[in-house]
Amino acid sequence: MNVLQVGRIEPSLADVLKSKYHALQLPNDPTRAAFLAEHGASVTAIIDFGPPGVDADLMKALPNLGAIVHHGAGYDTIDVAEALRNLDQYLTHGTFITPVVPTNRPVHRAGA
Repeated sequence: MNVLQVGRIEPSLADVLKSKYHALQLPNDPTRAAFLAEHGASVTAIIDFGPPGVDADLMKALPNLGAIVHHGAGYDTIDVAEALRNLDQYLTHGTFITPVVPTNRPVHRAGA
């Protein structure tokens, strides 16, 4: 499973991710499009740490995306409406994943 790291990650957490998964860092520069063309289909989860965030274009570039996990306060860097509207994936903020009907709760199951 390939995990895409979005934003700046704490070094200790980066080490844990690398020990368990094939972790890729999303470039936030002009190489982003080429990176996504090469790796997009292999990514099954995003770990979001903030800017540049997870927008509709990024989600569409990852056809096998199954989960978005946000680390940190808030989740305003994620286009939640797009995730709920178009993707069958889990979106979590915090330390648990629970499929629920979309509400103002911080955990949502897309497509529910």
